[in-house]
Amino acid sequence: DIKNMIKTLAAFNDKTSTSCPNSSEWLEAFGDADIVYGFSITSNLSGCYNAAMQAKMMCEEERPDVKIHIFDSLSVGPEVQLLMEKLIDSYREKHTPETETKNKKKEPKTE
Repeated sequence: DIKNMIKTLAAFNDKTSTSCPNSSEWLEAFGDADIVYGFSITSNLSGCYNAAMQAKMMCEEERPDVKIHIFDSLSVGPEVQLLMEKLIDSYREKHTPETETKNKKKEPKTE
């Protein structure tokens, strides 16, 4: 019921806030992973991407070896999930059991 929704919104007097995660929340999500892929909704409508980039910089300062990739989806819709699924598919294509075995054989021996 759109009329009722508009009436409720017009009468709402409490404090409003955004659901955009801050950089601390992004850092927590990164955890101690060595490789991180983060996706944000479009930077044109949200501070989500900027918060993620700040967290990326903070994390890389503390842990220079970490690889963090933040993607601005340029979308607020289901494209974000499609991008994530494409990344997963691409990763799986490149990291099959056969390629992992080949990569292990190529690793230099350490003593």
